[in-house]
Amino acid sequence: MLASCNVGAAPAPNGPSGVPSACPSPNLSYPPQDCAQFTTAGTETVTYTRTFPTPTPVPTTIDYTLSANATVHARQSFHGQVATQFATLEVASSALQTITTTDDIYYVFPTTGNILDIGYHSTDSNGVVLDVQNLSGNGIVGQFPGFAASWNNTAAQVVSEMDPDGTATTQTFNADGSYTLNKTEAAGTTTATENSDGSGTATIPSTGFFGFVGTGTTLSISTPSPGLIIYTLSSVGAPAPTPTPIVIPVPAWYPVNPVLASDTTTNLGSATIPVSCQVPPALGTTAIHLHELRTALDTIFGTSEQETSDQWVAAPVGPVCDQIADVISTYYDFSGQSVPIVSSVPVQVTTTDETIGLQTALRSALARNAQSLASARIVFATQLAIAETDLQRVRLKVRDQQLKAMADFVRRRVAR
Repeated sequence: MLASCNVGAAPAPNGPSGVPSACPSPNLSYPPQDCAQFTTAGTETVTYTRTFPTPTPVPTTIDYTLSANATVHARQSFHGQVATQFATLEVASSALQTITTTDDIYYVFPTTGNILDIGYHSTDSNGVVLDVQNLSGNGIVGQFPGFAASWNNTAAQVVSEMDPDGTATTQTFNADGSYTLNKTEAAGTTTATENSDGSGTATIPSTGFFGFVGTGTTLSISTPSPGLIIYTLSSVGAPAPTPTPIVIPVPAWYPVNPVLASDTTTNLGSATIPVSCQVPPALGTTAIHLHELRTALDTIFGTSEQETSDQWVAAPVGPVCDQIADVISTYYDFSGQSVPIVSSVPVQVTTTDETIGLQTALRSALARNAQSLASARIVFATQLAIAETDLQRVRLKVRDQQLKAMADFVRRRVAR
């Protein structure tokens, strides 16, 4: 699909600008040229399942239909790095609501080697603004001209979120998945630090556990000892005599010396394209199978995540299908519905399943292009990045729920 648009003559901070210019034709090429446009579509299902309290609540499932359009703008700038911008508009529709999201996704395309997704800036129709910057060692989405046997990404990333009520949250991840977090809102500032060994602290501007004295409460999580994690609540800024800390031993739900994050993509070679992908027979029945496994462990907010992505790349058309399954298990229930508050089994499981594919018309156009395989990889990398923004919102929703529940937990005045 080709179009004409305004082409920027110089880099802009987060979007195209400049003197109008004719678009190159044809512009399905590598690297992508100004004004190239791509259309993709898919489905997404998000399911929330609670294992507590008893009787177990009925799972909540939300089904979405997805459509996205992307327009390429070259010579743009993202956090000071010159990159190619894919300005995208995604519409996610469910029976409950329709969410429209504008994503500016930024890529660096080499003459040979790793294609990098360096991050994105997005705003959705709920008024939530996200800025995600992939740091050194993170963001590899593929290679040009061919696929390696495997590749790895680190967790190095900065995630900034601004909510309509003015709440601002920034979470900075190190390569190994450890992080620092700062959340500023009307109630005060929340900070958190997860260390490489799984220990961590969080300071909440709430004091209910300590007779409403002081300026806040610190929650400290120890490294796991055999079978146990020590959870300690202590008062911040309380006058002497300082309230005695509250010590809560809980079952260990993650191992000693935990792996906080991992991300590996493996080339599994030629394989049959799954029937569920609904790929037309004319496009082939076999393809190169790329399998990605991503894991994350948050010992402060009590979540573990496993995301798998399976992509099938058929010659000469390129990527024809991608199936993503993401499972977030939550072990801390600060709401008080579960006993104990911290469980050795998940108190909630959030599952996201997404299937995405190129539109048939675009597949046909790519099949006729001499550089169709490279172009299709670019198109599909964009859809994968859009899918990742969807998953990022699910992750942030779970994290924000835990942050709010944690604040409510330490605010409540309960007997020791």
